[in-house]
Amino acid sequence: MFLKTGDKELDAIPTYIVFSLVALIFCFFPGAIAVYYSLRVIDDKKKGDAFTARYHASSAKLFVIVSYVIGIVAIAIRFFVK
Repeated sequence: MFLKTGDKELDAIPTYIVFSLVALIFCFFPGAIAVYYSLRVIDDKKKGDAFTARYHASSAKLFVIVSYVIGIVAIAIRFFVK
């Protein structure tokens, strides 16, 4: 389903770009994949492709969460395990 830029449904799809860039700090490889998918969301929104934009947004969100979890676990292991 192709929509026009500025459409409410298309504008409601999050890009997760800020979260993806922060994810690069926690764990580089999943964070880099999250940035890639976030940039794909921006491109899909420009094209008006809401279905693909939602798919890429959910992939970006998944990799952001994976990166945060790996980073937090690594930090906890570093500080709490001697």
